[in-house]
Amino acid sequence: MIFRANVSRNSRKGIITMAAPHIIDPAGLLGQALTDASPDLMRHLLTSVINSLL
Repeated sequence: MIFRANVSRNSRKGIITMAAPHIIDPAGLLGQALTDASPDLMRHLLTSVINSLL
């Protein structure tokens, strides 16, 4: 995977900033991870979320 970054320099303050474009699809990545996950892992994740909400 190749990441591209834009580098800019604020000459007044000497601050260098970097910004990378969004090249990773978070929804697709999460969907793939959930599809590949075991039922026990999904059960544990769901239990943790429900307990956090209560």
